[in-house]
Amino acid sequence: MFIKGICSNVLGKYMLETDISDTVESFVHGADIFRFGQFQFDFEAQRLLGPQGEIPLSLKSASVLSYLIRRRGHVVSKDEIFAAVWKGTAVSDDAIVQRVLDVRKALSSVPGGQNFIRTHPKRGYEFFFVEEPKPPAEEATPVTLLDLPVRSKRRLQIFALSGVVIGALVIVAAMLFLHERRMRQEPHDLKVSQLTFRSGRDDYPAFDATGHRLLYISDEGGTPNVWLLDRTTDERQQMTHSSAPLSELDWSNGGEWIAYRSEEEKSGLYVRSLITGQVIFVAAFGHHPRWSPSGTQLAFHSAGEHGALYIWNSQTQAVRKVDIRDRRLVNISWPVWGENDNSIYFIARVLGASSSMQRSSENLVSLGHQIWYLDTGGKAPILSTPGIGVLRDGGLDYDRKHSQLVFVGLDRGLWRSQVAPKTGIAQGAPVQLTLTTQGHQHPRVGPQGEVAFSASLGQEALWSIPFQDDGSLNEGRMVRLTDSASSVRGPALSPDGRHVAYFIWQGSRFELWLLDMETHTYRSIEPNDGISRVSPEWSSDGLSLTYTVFSDQSRELRRARLNDNFSRLVDERKVDGSAQEHKVLDPTGRYALLLREQNGEGMLYLQSRQQGEGSITPLGHYAKPAWSSDGRRIYFQSDASGWFDIWSMDFDPATGKVMTSPRQISHFGRSSYLLSDNNLGFIVQPHGLVVPLHEDLSALWIANGQ
Repeated sequence: MFIKGICSNVLGKYMLETDISDTVESFVHGADIFRFGQFQFDFEAQRLLGPQGEIPLSLKSASVLSYLIRRRGHVVSKDEIFAAVWKGTAVSDDAIVQRVLDVRKALSSVPGGQNFIRTHPKRGYEFFFVEEPKPPAEEATPVTLLDLPVRSKRRLQIFALSGVVIGALVIVAAMLFLHERRMRQEPHDLKVSQLTFRSGRDDYPAFDATGHRLLYISDEGGTPNVWLLDRTTDERQQMTHSSAPLSELDWSNGGEWIAYRSEEEKSGLYVRSLITGQVIFVAAFGHHPRWSPSGTQLAFHSAGEHGALYIWNSQTQAVRKVDIRDRRLVNISWPVWGENDNSIYFIARVLGASSSMQRSSENLVSLGHQIWYLDTGGKAPILSTPGIGVLRDGGLDYDRKHSQLVFVGLDRGLWRSQVAPKTGIAQGAPVQLTLTTQGHQHPRVGPQGEVAFSASLGQEALWSIPFQDDGSLNEGRMVRLTDSASSVRGPALSPDGRHVAYFIWQGSRFELWLLDMETHTYRSIEPNDGISRVSPEWSSDGLSLTYTVFSDQSRELRRARLNDNFSRLVDERKVDGSAQEHKVLDPTGRYALLLREQNGEGMLYLQSRQQGEGSITPLGHYAKPAWSSDGRRIYFQSDASGWFDIWSMDFDPATGKVMTSPRQISHFGRSSYLLSDNNLGFIVQPHGLVVPLHEDLSALWIANGQ
């Protein structure tokens, strides 16, 4: 097909240049019938014929196919199709989408037939077909050069010359064809197309054994549930009907069992049989479950910086914690099984990777997480992707057929890395699969190496959420404070309450930004010199910021003053970055909150000079403790409900005692706005909180080499 395409293009070019392009259509297909693959389309009768006869199409569907064929090789916009087929009639975009689905369904009567129609996101559709020209079957009649008129002689001479040129090109094309075949074995030779087109939440794809069907999570029916997409017919079917949101789906290799997270009354991980409907509760604290190759084990992770890996046995229904045996690793997440039930890949970063550690090991990265390989037989984890930064909340998958990892890079695009099956170590440099300005996430590899994934359509932003009378958050009256960012991290409020410093991802680095709470304007803080600056903290006078800097292989703590209009950092200098216990003082300075963690879990402690120190929460996962402005309420983040949410406790400053047990005051896990592990943090104000949230909107895509 590659050589045919080259020859057809060259021949077409010479015919055009010799003023005989008017013969091309009849030379290839004839006036009224267009033949492609095993199909024929009759333009006059508007009929589609397949190997078994006529394939029924509605009049509008046939008109859409007719127009796409006549404009073949070109990307045709929806507006152009509207003008040609509906001729000014007011219809919605769904009209075109449905007609294209009808055409693809008709073409899918022959395997691969639906691939004649290509979708180009935000641009339109293309009918794609390349065929070697075939001369019409006519009885051969001997003709000499003298019998031809002068114009025909010139044409014949040009065709003869073209034959010589084409002969040479065929040799070159053959070489290119062999090169292309080799390149097609490389993972970057993929076609990327969109699978769903809703303005909602379609996420967490999972293939069946054939690759023709996908399970995924969708809110098409209202509440996010499990849906099935048949790729051969484009038909969608709702598989579960839960009244509570479902997410984080996985499908067992045998096809009977699914694993997912549910936010019903007993929130947590569940497994369900698609045959019998049997439902089994796995754990309350787990995320991103993955079935082992044998289908007898389920790996998942707990949330937070000190998250851990766990394995559930489907036969005994017991849960055990995986011994990582490397206390430096934090943010442990996204377990994916390797070649068998004894090997797991996961994402983690090294705790406190200082500049000296970076210089001593070029395999570590100063920005982002990395993929690690673990033999569950008791060996210590091994760095699988040395020197390669990955996006933790993007996820990963393992392609057992080709021994390759597919993951989300720091650019939020998809990457693929070849690994040694027995050791899990990357072999050579990774290959970039997709370029994106959106966040690609949750890749899943199909049986033929195709990759399904979701593209985030929502943004991360700072939101103002007011309190209700009972102290809980009124999520129905949230107000967006910032915009135009793919990520928002680490908000910090100035001592006077006027400014919020935070950092965002800008494609290749993190930048510090400043939000003015009075004018609601925001801007970057210069210098924008390509260096990543993160985690800002204000000085007590509100005139300086301390933050962490990433540059090449270094990571260090710096401090700088803000200029008069707070638009630029000046007098930047390195400061001592030695680790200290981070205490959060109440407004009087008499009490302090302290978070202590050990072995992946922790507690919140209250300190005072009079009463010493004591724990105020049970063992669990916590982050970002804070005081109310009057010192009468303690706030913190916890994943006790499964997702990280905001909790509070009442406090009496007079007695120094906590008056109530922890109470959940936000419920982001049940909404379309999420507080993920990577954007923890919030700001307490007298009338509400300022919280970074991710708008959970996404669509399904697929990348394959077909």
